[in-house]
Amino acid sequence: MQRNELERIFDEHAAYAFAIFRRFTVCDADARDLLQDWLVKLARGVDSLDDIDNERAYLMRVAYRHAVDWTRRVGLRKRTGEAAAEEKSIEQLFKSTPDPDREFLRASLEDSLSELPREQQIEVQLRLWEGLSFAEIGHTIGVSTNTAASRYRYGIEKLRSSLQPVYDEFKN
Repeated sequence: MQRNELERIFDEHAAYAFAIFRRFTVCDADARDLLQDWLVKLARGVDSLDDIDNERAYLMRVAYRHAVDWTRRVGLRKRTGEAAAEEKSIEQLFKSTPDPDREFLRASLEDSLSELPREQQIEVQLRLWEGLSFAEIGHTIGVSTNTAASRYRYGIEKLRSSLQPVYDEFKN
């Protein structure tokens, strides 16, 4: 892969890949390492993305699989849940703001999202933040379209019920 194409991929897709890697890691340093490894993997293993129908879905699938492989290699499956409780896992997805209401909403959403099972977190993130369709999500993580849609639906239902008190507080 040529340098200018790799730079374009980084500019257009690195933030999305980083968000996926952050879901699988306990700290930003590990996510940055995964991002770098992902780019090296693309540079060495892909000649061109011209034949790919949906570039973003393909790159997010490669990122997702890279993160899964990393998790298996490092053996963090059991420790990830404990470490996620100690560190705020999606803090980098939201910008800090001096507005206390926005900060409260961000913290509430972050807490509610971190309570979801990882599969539902990934589906919600890919659908809401990355804008992928259920077919693209299913293709990215290797599940059927219906499984991706149902995981998303269950995740959204859980978010709604856990965020309802926050909504009620703001409504009054």
